[in-house]
Amino acid sequence: MSVGVRAAPSVAALSGRALSVRAAPSVRAALSVRAAPSVGAVAPRGWLWQAGSVGHWPLSPRASLGASGRRWRMSVGEQSSVGERVSAMRKPYRGDEEQTFEESHLSSLDPIQQFEDWFVAATKCKEIGEANAVCVATSTRDGKPSARMMLLKGFGKDGFKLYTNYLSRKAGDLDSNPFAALVFYWEPLNRSVRVEGRVQRLSEHESEEYFQSRPKSSQIGATISKQSSVIPSREILTKKNAELEEQYKDAEKLPKPSFWGGYLLVPDTLEFWQGQTNRVHDRIVFRRAQEDMQPDGLLTHEAVSGWVYQRLSP
Repeated sequence: MSVGVRAAPSVAALSGRALSVRAAPSVRAALSVRAAPSVGAVAPRGWLWQAGSVGHWPLSPRASLGASGRRWRMSVGEQSSVGERVSAMRKPYRGDEEQTFEESHLSSLDPIQQFEDWFVAATKCKEIGEANAVCVATSTRDGKPSARMMLLKGFGKDGFKLYTNYLSRKAGDLDSNPFAALVFYWEPLNRSVRVEGRVQRLSEHESEEYFQSRPKSSQIGATISKQSSVIPSREILTKKNAELEEQYKDAEKLPKPSFWGGYLLVPDTLEFWQGQTNRVHDRIVFRRAQEDMQPDGLLTHEAVSGWVYQRLSP
């Protein structure tokens, strides 16, 4: 079955009877258009748009796509589930021309300074909503991992700062196994940074200072939540929130609860990843120098402040 149109049809038109495929699954159907539809456009059930090799969503395993000039043709075979189509999802990372990340491109041999440069670039990228969003992975003493998204609230020579509820699952993990890993992913820049190290609690003074810098609504939210505990409904949180708003309506700030505070991750590893379309990604890792990790100028290179760096295979 084949249907041809002269221009990219609208989503409404696509959902009409004219393009409905009623043939048995074994019968192949084709749709041709002279102008390519927009990438990511919604198609009727059983049809999926993809613009050449740059599409944001894959065809089904039995589908094919070809293009000649401005004429586009899509053939759709048996429908497949979303889960089955995930394996075909692929996108270019750096555009038509690869821009490799070489050792000579490091802005600093101090990994914290290198992180700062990449972090600043991420904050300036309009497509990135929260450059400080980070996945924080922890583990129990017996090795059961868990991960969650948080917001980084500071970094420097001493390490990376995060704040949370000391009664939460992550806090329980850190109490028994004081190590964690952070992953920043800045997709529009095709960059990621991994940080690993030992974690320690920040001082009560520093936690108090940060808590008092938060908006009043955030202070109330932190106070009413027994993070990670099971509750019967959202209503109980709404009620507690209203009670504290009334209780502190004349106050500018709330006192910091004793179960809330900060952590400092002291890094021993930072890895900088730059994605490449051909999947030959660039990975440069900085590690704290150990006795068995002396610079040799070939695989291990001397950095500054007790760090060495290496290139890892992708």
